[in-house]
Amino acid sequence: MARLPLEGRPALGPADAPVTLVEFTDYQCLFCARHNAMTAGKLREHYGDRLRFVVLHFPLASIHPQAPKAAEAAECAADQGKFWEYHNTLHADQSAIGPPSLLAHAEALELDTDLFGECLESGSKRSLVQEHIQAAVDAGAKGTPFFMINGSKLSGARSEMIFRRLIDQLLRRAGS
Repeated sequence: MARLPLEGRPALGPADAPVTLVEFTDYQCLFCARHNAMTAGKLREHYGDRLRFVVLHFPLASIHPQAPKAAEAAECAADQGKFWEYHNTLHADQSAIGPPSLLAHAEALELDTDLFGECLESGSKRSLVQEHIQAAVDAGAKGTPFFMINGSKLSGARSEMIFRRLIDQLLRRAGS
C-alpha cells in the first residue's frame, strides 16, 4: 500500500476515526468541484466523528496549468489556519484561480496577505505538492478526483451512495 503523507495535514474529523477518507484533488477539475459541493459535506454530516476527511493535492498540470499554483496557495492558506475555507473557495469558482485571484481569495478570507504573497511567490509549498503528487502516483491514481478510504481505492466523482456503501462496510469491519 502506498504511504500517504497525512501527518500534520488539515483534517475534518478526529484522528482516531475508524474511517479515513483521503481525497486527491485538482482545483481545475470539474468533477473534484462537484464532489466538494455535492458529496463531501453530506458524508461528513452523516458519519460525524466516525469519519476523518483529508485532502491531498494531485494537480494535473498537463491539462490544468493553473492547478499546481492553486494547490500551493491552499497550503499557504493552511499556514494561517484557513485551509478548508480556501479549498472550498477554489472549488466554488474554478474560473478564478489565476495568480491575481489567488491573492484576492486570501484577502477575502482575511489572511495576512503579505505572508500569503511571500509564501506563494517563494514556491515554498511546491515540494509538498510534489510529495502529494508522488503519493497519488504510488497509490495508482490516474486522474482526479481519486480517493483512498482506509486503503481502498475509488476513482472518479461517485455518488454519495457509493461512498456510503464502502464506508458502511468499513465501519462494520471496525465494529463501529
